Amino acid sequence: MNFKFGFKKIFFSLILCFFVSVIFAQENENTTTITIKNARQTNYAKDEKTGNDTIILEGDVQLTVQKGNNTSEISANKIIYDRKTEMLYADGNVEITTKSSSSGGETTTASSLLLNTSTLEGVFDDGRVVQTKSDALQLPSGSTLIVFSDIFGKSESNVIAFKNSSLTFCDEPDPHWHIDASRTWLLPGGEFAFLNALLYVGPIPVLYFPAFYFPKDELIFNPVFGYSTRGGTFIQNTFYLYGRKPLDSSSDSSSSSETDAGKESLKAVYNFIKPSVLKEQERQGLMLHNLDEDYSGDTTYYFKTMVDWYSLLGFMVGFDGNLNPNKDYISKLAFNLGIGFGNHDKEKDKSSFLGLKLPFRYGGNFDFSLVKPFKITLTLPIYSDPLYYADYSERNESMDWISFLTDGNNDDDDDSVNSISSFSWKLTSSYSPKLPDFIKPYVSSFSVSVNSSVGIATKGSNDNSFYYPSQVTPVSATMSMGGTFFEYPQKKYITSTNPKYPFSLEKPDELKSDSQLKKDAEELEKKLKAEAEKKAKEDAEQNKKEGSEKEENVENVEVVKTENVDLSEDEKAQEKDAEEIDKFEPVLPEIDVSKTNTSLPSGLTYKLGYTVNTNVVSQINYDSSKLKTSDDFSWKNRKASMYSVKNPIALTSNLNYGGSFLSVTNKVSWALI
Repeated sequence: MNFKFGFKKIFFSLILCFFVSVIFAQENENTTTITIKNARQTNYAKDEKTGNDTIILEGDVQLTVQKGNNTSEISANKIIYDRKTEMLYADGNVEITTKSSSSGGETTTASSLLLNTSTLEGVFDDGRVVQTKSDALQLPSGSTLIVFSDIFGKSESNVIAFKNSSLTFCDEPDPHWHIDASRTWLLPGGEFAFLNALLYVGPIPVLYFPAFYFPKDELIFNPVFGYSTRGGTFIQNTFYLYGRKPLDSSSDSSSSSETDAGKESLKAVYNFIKPSVLKEQERQGLMLHNLDEDYSGDTTYYFKTMVDWYSLLGFMVGFDGNLNPNKDYISKLAFNLGIGFGNHDKEKDKSSFLGLKLPFRYGGNFDFSLVKPFKITLTLPIYSDPLYYADYSERNESMDWISFLTDGNNDDDDDSVNSISSFSWKLTSSYSPKLPDFIKPYVSSFSVSVNSSVGIATKGSNDNSFYYPSQVTPVSATMSMGGTFFEYPQKKYITSTNPKYPFSLEKPDELKSDSQLKKDAEELEKKLKAEAEKKAKEDAEQNKKEGSEKEENVENVEVVKTENVDLSEDEKAQEKDAEEIDKFEPVLPEIDVSKTNTSLPSGLTYKLGYTVNTNVVSQINYDSSKLKTSDDFSWKNRKASMYSVKNPIALTSNLNYGGSFLSVTNKVSWALI
């Protein structure tokens, strides 16, 4: 009974301690700690209106307010703290620096501040917020995000609302650009919003935003809006089925003209809202919510689908992938395919593939590389017409709102079109087997390679251009072999794994480590076990031959174990000494017996070797002078055919005396074509 009562008492005590620790931890998370670092004068008084106890700090006041993982350092000329309401009022040269794991570095200056220290909510008068680091914002090197405002407030969730604010990242009296808005909100994670905003480049207003919101989350289909000369207004959508979208690394090229330089400045305004670090994401419906943790995966491999709409071209659907199923065998597997359906000229939207009429345009590529057991590389681009790439393949996955709103439907690019004038289908393969030792040195190297290719060229111009096969190489094979017919003298190698020395290199047991002693004991046990089995077999065979009634079965013979083997007195003494030495580290390092490979050069050497390189090439050229459309092409209309067989053979004779003292080399080559 006493034991049961004691056990219950201990059990309930542990439960009580657990709940007390949980409550204490929650209280620590919700507790605000205020530390006064410096103040020239300190007074304790009661507030005239409320009658609450207050602490008045004056003269270069510095204190810290810590709550959870957030630490705020506040400095001001004067600070009044209400102990009951936990309200802090700062006046004169107020500066508050907030440090937290999520928001980076943030400094706020104001003429006065009213702060609730329990919730970290505050109201700032005539202030400025400076943010120097954020994973969600891509600030230029050496720049800071600065917001000026007549009055602004900060909520418990770290949301800052500004009234009559000005935002820029140029810390100069006259910034290169700034956005003035009647209302501005800086939200956690790099989100922000404007209301009634006007963008200035220098002193000139260039763009008006009735309302603008930049979210932290992303849509799963990554919509992009824009305009192009050939496609018109377009909407591009990309949906990742495997992998995820990488960071937007697009950069704008510099320009010398003032007009283009102004556009580049406007584009640079939008660059600061691009994230600089990928974050882990969680899908919530149609949104991908960015978490606080950094993304540790790889964006190199992916599979995505594409659905685009163009006002002048119609629709485009396709997919794009870059996979790596087995790095040991397949080094590259990349593929993409797009199909364009027009909505205007049905004749121009038609195409053909190997004589098959298709009611759409297409374009794609296939890249494959195999490295084991032999090497194969296949490159297979395919396009219905030279303008497909210019119409559909130039895509984006990150929306550039500044360029979209400033450029509008005005495309000032020149009339040049980024078309593909030619491409090739290529298949290359090679194999270099590992040769057995018995045929060396007569055959020391052997390799085979077989290649095929089809060259595609363009005929016509602009919208009337088309592809046709200009040159076909059905086969281009090469076989290389080399070896030695005769060599004098034969190379002599002395390879010794157990060199003999006048004295033993074995360390005494006193200097051996535990692992060495254990290994020696295992080897000794195996040796004695083998000897016992051998002896038992011999005894059994002898008994069987003699016809003894006590015939023993070899399989059932008891194996003598090492523990039962009688050791000599010296061995027992060594084992006893080893047990004492185990307590100490070995004085000398373990001795490793190295292998020697010594070549014995002779005075006179001679070598007669050979190389054989056989090359077979077949090539066909096609005439394009009579082609008006792609349908006019025929594989029978050959312009020229070429077949080539080359078999160069070379014999090399090399005579040396005294190493490199005297050397004579002769080479004879036959080129059989």
